[in-house]
Amino acid sequence: MLNTYWKTDDDRDVKSMRRLQLLQEILTLKLTKKLRESMGVSYSPYAFSTNSDSLDGYGFIGMSSNIKLGDIDKVEAAYKLITDEVKKEGAITDDELLRARAPIIKDVKNAVNSNWFWLDLASQAYSAPARFDRFNQFTQELSAVTVADITQTANRYLVQEREVIVKVLPEKISNSVIKQ
Repeated sequence: MLNTYWKTDDDRDVKSMRRLQLLQEILTLKLTKKLRESMGVSYSPYAFSTNSDSLDGYGFIGMSSNIKLGDIDKVEAAYKLITDEVKKEGAITDDELLRARAPIIKDVKNAVNSNWFWLDLASQAYSAPARFDRFNQFTQELSAVTVADITQTANRYLVQEREVIVKVLPEKISNSVIKQ
């Protein structure tokens, strides 16, 4: 498994959090296209993002792929290409932004039909009353995010100083197979 993490922030800045959500989805689209469709090295690569609501300054965004040991260098290079791409002006299309945004909004609309969603929101009513406002403004905030916002977010967070690369490898491997 190859994971790359970049430090972000906690969830206090809602605009930043929404942009990170969309960047995560755009990264997933690009990972799928590159690693599964073009290279055929990973069936379900994905990006992830989390912003803590209890630990100040804690959050991260990242990418993950289950791959063959011999493909680590190729996938690491692909991660770098994708990361560099999303930081370039004009590299993210309006169509990609739409394909990233639509499933998030659909998931939220579906969630309101479930008890778990309302129980979770209600459980925070006293300790975090702002969660109701966040929920009520979610679709509007997410819809306001532009391609330029995503590019700016990528340039802010997807930088080497914030990056940690994690390789999960078999216990016994030859040094000739993987560089240390």
